[in-house]
Amino acid sequence: MRKLYILCTLLASKHGPQRKEGKERGPRNMNNFLGTSSLFIVILSVIVYCFLSKESTIRIATQLNNTYDFIIVGAGSAGCVLANRLTENGKFSVLLLEAGANDLGNYIFDVPGYTDKAVRTHADWGYHTEPQKHAYKAYTKEVSYWPRGRTLGGTSTVNSLVYHRGGRGDFDKWAELGAKGWDYDSVLPYFLKSESFQSPSFRNSKYHNTNGPMKVTETTITPISNIFLNGGKELGYKIHDCNGDDGDQEGFCRLQTFIGDGLRSSTARSFLLPASDRENLHIATNSHATKISFEGKTAKGVSFIRNGIKFTVNARKEVIVSSGTVGSAQLLMLSGVGPKADLDKLKIPVVADLPVGKNLQDHMMFPVMIQVNESISGSDWVYGWWSQLQYVLFRSGPLSFAGMREAAAYFRTKATPEDISPDVQYQLHSIDIKYERRFSFLDFAKPKALTEGKVIEKGKLFTIGIMAPQHPKSIGEIRLRSSDPFDFPIIDPHYLENPDDVKCFIRGIRKLQDLVATKSFQSVEAKIVQIKHEDCRSKDKDSDEHWECLVRHYALTNYHPTSTCTMGGPNDKSAVVDPNLKVRGVAGLRVADASIMPFVPASNTNAPVIMVAEKAADIILSAYKA
Repeated sequence: MRKLYILCTLLASKHGPQRKEGKERGPRNMNNFLGTSSLFIVILSVIVYCFLSKESTIRIATQLNNTYDFIIVGAGSAGCVLANRLTENGKFSVLLLEAGANDLGNYIFDVPGYTDKAVRTHADWGYHTEPQKHAYKAYTKEVSYWPRGRTLGGTSTVNSLVYHRGGRGDFDKWAELGAKGWDYDSVLPYFLKSESFQSPSFRNSKYHNTNGPMKVTETTITPISNIFLNGGKELGYKIHDCNGDDGDQEGFCRLQTFIGDGLRSSTARSFLLPASDRENLHIATNSHATKISFEGKTAKGVSFIRNGIKFTVNARKEVIVSSGTVGSAQLLMLSGVGPKADLDKLKIPVVADLPVGKNLQDHMMFPVMIQVNESISGSDWVYGWWSQLQYVLFRSGPLSFAGMREAAAYFRTKATPEDISPDVQYQLHSIDIKYERRFSFLDFAKPKALTEGKVIEKGKLFTIGIMAPQHPKSIGEIRLRSSDPFDFPIIDPHYLENPDDVKCFIRGIRKLQDLVATKSFQSVEAKIVQIKHEDCRSKDKDSDEHWECLVRHYALTNYHPTSTCTMGGPNDKSAVVDPNLKVRGVAGLRVADASIMPFVPASNTNAPVIMVAEKAADIILSAYKA
């Protein structure tokens, strides 16, 4: 009966995917039934919900103590991991604060195939950047939308589910820059600790683990993934495990994703759910942290607003900030930890003069559509009723995978002395981006945006996202807009400010042209469908200048912001935290999330954040001999 409820909500919800015009796979009479009986389905789903559905079993505290050993601010990708690990031995009491709600059990966030519908919901902070001078020229006001998770599990509840770790070169460079103990050999055990690898391939590899709390699954859905992988092989690249090979990422691989048993493996499901019944863990949702309280230079507690009521709770040992690249920087600055000049302007008393918010880095993605002569992508059936029924009855089919993301590739496009890891990543989306609202640049672009030629039949388009550069030279910042904790901060990533970043995109485009020209791609007569824009007029549509114009108009964030509370050595003036994640110049305060990364790694960032939290937990437990 629970499956019946899910089916009804999948089919009837206005938030779910709607039936598209044209022929779909499955019996015609079922389509007619769905078209004429939507009211019946809605009524039935309400009845089933009232009598049969039940809330997820994460226990939310109704009453809080005045004091805990540790207070963790932010129940996201890092916070849920820390809450689990710090309460395992029963020696410490922990309060976990989350500004959002508990959305475990909500199908929009649970069903992997709906990953692109999880943003722009109540579970998303919905940040926006400042207008960009060098990028986003095709978008309204040159502003980028920045989704970040505001719910238990944080961004692991609303992200694209990609499980990529980053390679040896990046982590060894972290250590070289002063983050002692964060080299590849030191962090690999923490990646393994959290992982439960579900797919047959690589299960016996020393680079994977099968008994951690977080399930990871390899994705294969359409024939496009084989075309993509074989094309890479023709170009001389290996087809391998992008999370293996001793940290050598370069090559083509099937995508590994945070999915298990057909469900999203968020940190809320994987870490918080099994820990939530512990008596020494209190979880407080709808609790917006407003300030860290200090006695002199020592953090003593946290003030927060919960359901409209102000609370202040004390920490016997430490406050751990895990609110993400945006939230952690904002909270520290509101509490007097940040650049003195900026804090003085807002009359915030300075506790520690540190460069909080000053090293913001992010990946960008330029979407390229590929047209083929066969209907082989998921554009015409992935959200159809048959896929939904298959998912509800067997938790399988396209909805059990990560939004039609199937494969990836990493490679170096230019050998340089600082070439520590690949500078370009491809991600294969076996669906037309215009069919996915999340990646639909036309939905968010100015009216003058145009695409090339006539409408192409569904199923004959797929997308390769060029994610570049993996190590951007354009560095941004986050500043407070005001001293009001409910005002979003100023986010200015300075996208494409450094011209080398655009050159990296163009090299990635040239490599993609080589890939599309391989025999594998030409077996389906593949060709690039170039985006158009009236600002990008050139006689030579394949010139570097023309591609630069298109990149500056259409490249968008790939949602990987990091490094606003940078980790570094004792002599690093850009560092906010030391290698033990302690905030410099104060006591009783640590930061553990994406903000501490010395620079953004060449990968998606959720897996590295979970690694940071696993290692942070060990560091903290070791400090208290637990």
